[in-house]
Amino acid sequence: MFEKVLFTDEMKRLDQYTCEEKKLSSLELMEIAGKNVYEYFIENCQVDKIKDNILIVSGLGNNGGDALVVSEHLIKDNYKVNIVVIGDLKHLTNESFTVYQRLLNNKVSILNVNNNEDLKIFNQYVNEATIIIDGIFGIGLSREVKGIFYECIRLIN
Repeated sequence: MFEKVLFTDEMKRLDQYTCEEKKLSSLELMEIAGKNVYEYFIENCQVDKIKDNILIVSGLGNNGGDALVVSEHLIKDNYKVNIVVIGDLKHLTNESFTVYQRLLNNKVSILNVNNNEDLKIFNQYVNEATIIIDGIFGIGLSREVKGIFYECIRLIN
């Protein structure tokens, strides 16, 4: 079990230290994190490939990229997955865009929620989901949540 909760600046420094010490790129760190979350999820959550419908909800930052990596592993292992990226795709971090593009290149369907019309489809995904993996915001959130992000979180809740 964890003995210490890290503050945002401590977590950022730890990420940077890990990349420097292990000579990892930010994308490699994201891929390791996503794979570890996937492995933990499969080992510790009773997920049924037939009954469960997993919804991956990604924001535009690297936390969203972590969630997209999780979705890659779930899809590879034939779980039922819907993927949503919330917000204007031109604001994806470079690392998240790389994973997003990889999914598209593998013919994976991804819903981009960027307006009220998209919210209707998103709401349907939420209602059909038995499991929701939230990658909307991570340690970098320092503003009030509003707009399309607020609406998506409201629908999930």
